[in-house]
Amino acid sequence: MDLLVSSFEIVPGAHFKARQRQCPDEDGQVQEKPGVHNGPAGPWSALEITYITFTCADVGDQLEQYVDNVGMVRRVVETFIGPRTYDLVYARVGSQVITAGAKGSASVTAVAGHDAGTWEATLRIEQPAGRSLKLSFPSSQEYDFQLRDSGGAILWTWSADRVFSQVVHQRDVNGFSATVTVPRPAATSKGEQVLTLEAWLTSAKDGPQFLAATTIVNQQVKDEGKQ
Repeated sequence: MDLLVSSFEIVPGAHFKARQRQCPDEDGQVQEKPGVHNGPAGPWSALEITYITFTCADVGDQLEQYVDNVGMVRRVVETFIGPRTYDLVYARVGSQVITAGAKGSASVTAVAGHDAGTWEATLRIEQPAGRSLKLSFPSSQEYDFQLRDSGGAILWTWSADRVFSQVVHQRDVNGFSATVTVPRPAATSKGEQVLTLEAWLTSAKDGPQFLAATTIVNQQVKDEGKQ
């Protein structure tokens, strides 16, 4: 069965049910007038979709912006510390490269862990040579990791079972890296699963934002220690 995740049809006053999202009860509305995207990768006129959540207080989408022949260039989501904005900083569309220029970058990688039932995931933040960046963090938490299935459902969140002190602090993020152990979900009878691993810095919303994602193929793991 096909589920509608986003609608791009402009119907004045109409709403649609936005499925497969962090908050399961979201309504989206395509705005009649185009919005202005002023992100780091360049200014554009963008199609805007606004969202309303009815049952989720601290999670859910607020806004998405889309540009013709590019795709999504901005997403604003609600968190327990307020709205967080994610902007496009790099894309390759055919022979065209869209880039934010001399900006920092974020990447996340995952490799098999020492335990057969885990992955070791690493978030890295890099800055151009000679440039320094100091970020503010609203708590002792500085990063987070999240694993999603192919439908977008959250399978695991690194911070879910941790407690952080609510102390504002700053940190120089030049050459920043953080590694965590990600539990491997049980493989299904359908064979391999394609999962999405996301990682980001939990810096203050009024400063630069860093988010990275990668895909992981989950296959049945054999326990070689048992007969």
